[in-house]
Parts: sequence; structure tokens; C-alpha cells
Amino acid sequence: MRSHLILLAWIVAAGCGEAKVVDSGKQTEGDADTDTDTDADADADSDADADTDTGYSPFDFVGTLDYQEQLIEERPDGTQVQTICEAEIELTGEHWPGFCADCDFVLEVTGVVVADNSHPDCVMWPLGSYIEDTDFYGYDRELLLAHVPVYGDATDLLKTGFAYGGGAPEWMTIAGTDLPAETDFGDLIIDGDDLEWDVELEEVEQAGENAHYDDCSTIVFQDTAPGGYGGTPQPEDVACDGTKVDLWAFDGADGFQAAITVDTPVAGAEFDPLMWINDDNSCTLIEADDNHGCSYPPSSGGCPSTVFDTEDMTYEIVVQSKGSCTDPQGGLYRIMVERSDGMDPMLSLTDDDAPLLDGTDTWVITLQGEGTLLNP
Repeated sequence: MRSHLILLAWIVAAGCGEAKVVDSGKQTEGDADTDTDTDADADADSDADADTDTGYSPFDFVGTLDYQEQLIEERPDGTQVQTICEAEIELTGEHWPGFCADCDFVLEVTGVVVADNSHPDCVMWPLGSYIEDTDFYGYDRELLLAHVPVYGDATDLLKTGFAYGGGAPEWMTIAGTDLPAETDFGDLIIDGDDLEWDVELEEVEQAGENAHYDDCSTIVFQDTAPGGYGGTPQPEDVACDGTKVDLWAFDGADGFQAAITVDTPVAGAEFDPLMWINDDNSCTLIEADDNHGCSYPPSSGGCPSTVFDTEDMTYEIVVQSKGSCTDPQGGLYRIMVERSDGMDPMLSLTDDDAPLLDGTDTWVITLQGEGTLLNP
């Protein structure tokens, strides 16, 4: 069994931090929004008042929490669901003397796992399980659970969060009542001194194999700069982190050649581009990287180009960022395709920001908690 200390705070006004939506079970301090299709926010309480008069009611607390974490792996050949974490946790708490503006009471709570059917690889999310794990964050935190009775048009928001080293808390809203339909909060029930919360948090991330690269034929790695860089430039942007790619198509002709170049033509939007060419069976033929100069070169790397013999088919060009971005949001590039017969290659963007990988991993965390506030 593992135990730890957390804080449970009952907030009577929103002064302990603005409520935010959280829908990511793997969200940690400093994370960016991955993803994919959902928001995950944490905000710091700006009130650092050193007043030692907390004004808290000296309540105690007892409760239980059922914690489950599942991994849903979706791949082209099917879907697999695994239960990674499944545990029952007992919570007990006593009055905590720290400071939080507008809090009715704050509890220091000890959580103990009393039943555990988890996989050996289970690492519970501390802000959902209230099990402190120094491997998760790298240092101990005081874990928090808080209630805000009114926030805008909503009532009874349940917030989880943390404090560290006596600093101001940071909060994530996970449940509530009377909420707008578009929110992703879980359900909260408050009856006198009893409270229950039922929350499902979800995070989706790319996984699997490269969906646009297949070594089903001999791949030529273009490491020298070929001649001929004509064609009409087509401007486009691409994600910096490489998780999404742009797909282009052009028509080749038997007995002729095609010259293809990707360039970074805009100062302040430089990045390190990678390009590869697929045939009409999606087999990768050529990969080009750093073998051509850039109009505005990135801090590391270069631009790709190639010239190759074509057949009567439609080819696919894949453009990906390898990083070295001046703008962390992405880079700007132009692509040029020229046919040696002088005909229009009919270059077109077929998929903008296509996912690089062929599957997804969805992490689903379910929290079912209940507890009672006790007068000592």
C-alpha cells in the first residue's frame, strides 16, 4: 500500500483561483495541449497574502475513491483496450493550517490504497488519485481538492490541484453541477456535509507506425543536390513538432524526369524540412534531407531536393518538419515541381496537416469519489 498527504479545500468564493476545464488525465504542470481534440488547463492562485489568520472551520474528513485508468489502442488492424490502473483508496483528513483566501476550510488528507488490481506498469495520476508519486513529477507536492459554490452561471465546481513548498495553489476543474452543455466536467453531488464526484478524463495522442512511409521498394536517399529547380512555387506551412505532415500529389510521365525542391523562403518562419516521395502504391521511393541550401536556413539542417526518372503515375510528396523552428508553432515553406518535358505536373495539396502515425492511444481516467465532512 502507498500513502501520501493531500489537501482538501472547500472554497466559498472564487478567490482561490479561476476555474478551468481539464480533460487530460495525463496533464502535468507545463504541458502543452497535445492533441488533439480536447483542453487541459491549470492556473495559479495569484493571492499570496501572508496573513496567518486562515479563518478555516476545523473540520475532519473521511472518504473513499475508486480510481481506474484504461488505455485504448486504435490501429489499422483493430482496437485493444487495457485496464492499466484499478484501485480503491481510503481518504482521511484533518484541519490544515495553511493559507487560502476565501476558503471555508482546508484539510490535509492521507490516502491509502486498500485494494489494488492494477497492472505492474500502473502510475496513477496524482491529481486524480491523490496518491503522491515523486517519479511522476520529480518532487513531492501537496495535493488538493476544492469546492467553489458559484462561478459565473455554474454552481458547485469541484477542483483538484496542488501546492508546493508553501506556494500558492494551482487548480484544475474536474466536476460540477448546473454546468453548460459544452463543458467536459464530471458530475458532482453535494448533500449537506456529504459530497460525491464522478469524473471521466480523456487524452488522445498519436501512436503506431508512420502512415505515409513504407519501405516496400528500394529507397534512394538523396544526399547530393541535383540540378534543375523550376516550377511554380506553392506556399504552405507545417507543424513544428513533426506529428503532422503535408501530402502533395503530382503527375509524372514515362521517359522523363521530375525535379522537386522544398525551400524555406520567409525570415522568422525557418524550420528544418524533410521530404520523401511515394509511388501510386504508397511505396517510398526517395528520401531527401539537408541536401540543398535554403533561402532562409534554419539554425540546424537544410532543405531537401531531388531529381528522378518518372513513370506514368501520380506520385505523392510528403513534407515533414524535423524541428529547428524559429516559430515553435510551425514553419513556412514553398514546394516546387518541374517536369523535364515542360508539361504542368498538376501539383496539388491533397491533405493538409495529416497525422504522421496510423493510430491513436486514448487514456481514459475514471474517478468515483465520496466523502463526509466531520466536526471534531
